[in-house]
Amino acid sequence: VLECVAALREDTREEAALGDFSQHTRNIAVSEAAKELRDLVVDNEHIAKLAVESGALEAVVLALDERPNSEAVQLKACDALGQLLQSSPASLTLAGEVGAVRVVVAALRQHPNSEAVQDVASKTLGVLLGGGSWHREN
Repeated sequence: VLECVAALREDTREEAALGDFSQHTRNIAVSEAAKELRDLVVDNEHIAKLAVESGALEAVVLALDERPNSEAVQLKACDALGQLLQSSPASLTLAGEVGAVRVVVAALRQHPNSEAVQDVASKTLGVLLGGGSWHREN
């Protein structure tokens, strides 16, 4: 869990100086970290609680916020966020405090033509707003 959180928090400021290849490489790493986090917390309230205590919500929101143009990051991070909230409903208040609704809505707006992002972000938003449940296959 800690490795996933650290990978999601990677700073993007240094990437700008290195160019598109570095940004693309980091986007891949961040999307993979989000997928790994999602896989760890699926239907596991104990691991989800540990992830939240380790800063996973903040890290996922940061990844969504700093990488709005990466469809892969938006998809995997929204997926991780939705599953994390489903597995740890007590973290909904914290999610609201760290800006989760804002970044999920931004993902919906930034990727209107991505069926996958629209599906996952909509489900995540439903969980955030208290009216949805999270059921998504890999």
